[in-house]
Amino acid sequence: MVAAPGQRGATGPMGPQGHQGHVGAAGAQGQRGPQGPAGCQGPMGPAGPSELYMVTSQACHIPPHHVVEDVKAICPPGMICISGGYQSDNHNLTVTRSTAVDSHHAWEVSCYNNTNRPCSVQAYAICMPERNIKPIKEPRMAPNQACCKVKPVQCQPPAYPRMS
Repeated sequence: MVAAPGQRGATGPMGPQGHQGHVGAAGAQGQRGPQGPAGCQGPMGPAGPSELYMVTSQACHIPPHHVVEDVKAICPPGMICISGGYQSDNHNLTVTRSTAVDSHHAWEVSCYNNTNRPCSVQAYAICMPERNIKPIKEPRMAPNQACCKVKPVQCQPPAYPRMS
């Protein structure tokens, strides 16, 4: 004869937590959700300048292996230079300077003809009315942020002939 089971005993205290198991493999990426609704249109930006002019200097002729300095394109009165550059029939010029000058009222170019044939160069300025210039009151960069990276290079400066 089999004895009848006895009464169930009280639950014992909880044992200590076991060690954490290994991380399982990543699951498959879920499907892409639906595209959200279009946002509101932003405000219209300010109108750009309506008048831009290109002023070109006279052609400056450069003999072989000579330097020309201060070829200048000057903006008309009441206008300011916002950009500029040079044009030449020689693609082997060494340009030593190409920049706005005279409080941004002109563009100036200096260069060296390092070829055996004469050539010419002209400066040009892109000018607009000064009334269109609006200064920015707040800086665009943090005060401690560098504006450029300077790296050393291994090169020789061009040798210019002596001018007499």
